[in-house]
Amino acid sequence: MNIIVLLPEGEVLEKILYVALKRCQGRLFALLEQKPATLNQLNEYMPKIYEIAYRYNEDLDVNVVYQDPHIPGCTLIKHSSSVRNLDYPTITVLDSDLDLVEPHISTNSAISTTVNSSYQQYQVSAVGGTFDHLHSGHKMLLTASVFVTARLLIIGVTGPELLKNKKYAECLESYETRVKKVEAFIKLIDPNLQIEIHQINDICGPTASVKDIDALVLSSESVKGGQYINKVRMEKGFPELEVVQIATLGGDEADGFQNKLSSTQLRKMDYERRQVSQH
Repeated sequence: MNIIVLLPEGEVLEKILYVALKRCQGRLFALLEQKPATLNQLNEYMPKIYEIAYRYNEDLDVNVVYQDPHIPGCTLIKHSSSVRNLDYPTITVLDSDLDLVEPHISTNSAISTTVNSSYQQYQVSAVGGTFDHLHSGHKMLLTASVFVTARLLIIGVTGPELLKNKKYAECLESYETRVKKVEAFIKLIDPNLQIEIHQINDICGPTASVKDIDALVLSSESVKGGQYINKVRMEKGFPELEVVQIATLGGDEADGFQNKLSSTQLRKMDYERRQVSQH
């Protein structure tokens, strides 16, 4: 069963989410009941939702959205206090139902963004990554990028030449597969946003060749990369980019983001599954 869960703010959020996770047998779409006005408001809940879902079932396809994704065949789960009505078969959860729910999943506090951008603040934004085995960390980065962009999102996807020395390279998805998954996810978040896909074959990608970009969205582990990109742009006479930094899922700067959710982990799991199947 594919589920859309309507999540209110506050303490009830985790319990409603847990009810949805227990019922979900397909894809889960976590819809924030109040559309965020700023990236910090979005980031207050998005990492928490993804982390809880990953700890509950790391194989579940979870997507945090801030507007109705219009997915046919879904069941809606919402709290009885919600006044929002969506056109799906609905399961209403009562307070008495929540009294029985004990999630037992603790999470770290969400990391605030360094620039508290408002919704669609930038006409043109850029984001980049390998986006291999598209996971929750990628989804957070792409969602934040879509959220702050009004007209055009430029997405750099790492090309094969830069990935030859990656760990478990034989399990890397093809460039074409990675692009298709990114495009499908962007369409889910905002089907009306214009996007451009660029293959990245050097450190800077399109940010060093496209002058008219307003902002660069990156995760907290990639701050130095953003600084280098702005250095290159200034040398070329391009305007400096506003750097919008979001949280790294499951990672902490103090330990060098050792526990972050990564594509390398997922490729390793894929590799080990293949080894088992061959014996």
